[in-house]
Amino acid sequence: MIGEFEFDDIFNNSDNEVLYPAASYTIFIIFLVIMTIIIMNLLVGLAVDDIKAVQEQAALKRMAMQVELALDVERVIPNFIRRRVFCRRRTIRPNILYANPLRRILSNSYLSPQALQRALNPEKEEIEKVKDSQDVLTSQMKELKSSMKDMREQNQKLESMLRAIVKAQAVPWQEEDYQADDDLEGEGGGPDPE
Repeated sequence: MIGEFEFDDIFNNSDNEVLYPAASYTIFIIFLVIMTIIIMNLLVGLAVDDIKAVQEQAALKRMAMQVELALDVERVIPNFIRRRVFCRRRTIRPNILYANPLRRILSNSYLSPQALQRALNPEKEEIEKVKDSQDVLTSQMKELKSSMKDMREQNQKLESMLRAIVKAQAVPWQEEDYQADDDLEGEGGGPDPE
C-alpha cells in the first residue's frame, strides 16, 4: 500500500544511521496511516465517478433500445393496418365551436371549457363539504368568543368604575342590589364588604 517505502531499508540499514529514532518512527507511522487513508479515498472516489458515467450511458442505451423496439414493431405490422391505425397529423382546435348547433349539443368534448372547468375544480364529496362548513363554524365561534371576552372585560371595567363612584359619593346601597345570577363566568363579583 505504501509503495517502495520499506521499513528494513530505512531503519535497519547499517549504512544509514537514523539520527532521531523516536521522532522518525512516529512520523513514519503517521505517514503510513494518513497516506493509506488518502489513497483509499481517492480510489473510492474514482470508482464512484465511473459508476455515474456508466449509469448515464446505461440510460442512453436503454432509450435507444426502446426506440429500436418501437421501430421494429412498426415494421412488422402490415401496411394496411398501419395506415388505418396510425395518424400522421391531427389538429385540435378547442376554442372553435362547431358550426352545427345540434352537433355542438351532442358532442361531449373533453376539451370543452365546461369539461376543463370540471376537471380543474372537481366537485367535493359530502365529507369535504361537511369539513368546510365545520371550519367556517369554528372560525365564527372563535370570533364570538373573542368578542364575548372583550365585552366581559368592558363590563368589569364599568362595574369597577361604578363601585368607585358609589364609594366616592358615599351612596348607600345594599347587598341585594347586586345580582350575581347575571354574572356569565360564575364568579362571585358582589360588592366590597366594608
